[in-house]
Amino acid sequence: MKSKVIGLLTLFISNALTAQSIDQEFEACLAANQTTAGMTNCTNEALVKWDSELNAVYSELRTHLDENGKASLLSAQRAWIAYKELEIKNISAIYASFEGTMYIPMRAQEILEITKSRTLELQGYLSLVSFK
Repeated sequence: MKSKVIGLLTLFISNALTAQSIDQEFEACLAANQTTAGMTNCTNEALVKWDSELNAVYSELRTHLDENGKASLLSAQRAWIAYKELEIKNISAIYASFEGTMYIPMRAQEILEITKSRTLELQGYLSLVSFK
């Protein structure tokens, strides 16, 4: 039991450090790039990192699930992808109605948050199932 608790804490800390690292790199990039293009590039780079982390966490989560759990996760992830695509269209439509370049990085930030949020959800599930 003690080793499981240590393993869970290690996983939790690792996930938290990864999330913190991505966010810190993002904030540092933004601080160094104050132009609209610079902020948008920083946001897009952070999105790539969060997407990569999402895929890694998803893959690791699958290894802890039985066949029913894997099927359920796959179904949920496919639904989330469909939601994400529709939400990106929605965000784009809303931001398209505004004039000014400052809305470009704001739009990118909204899109980033969708993937970041899902990654954190999956990390929570991974922490939970890793404790079994």
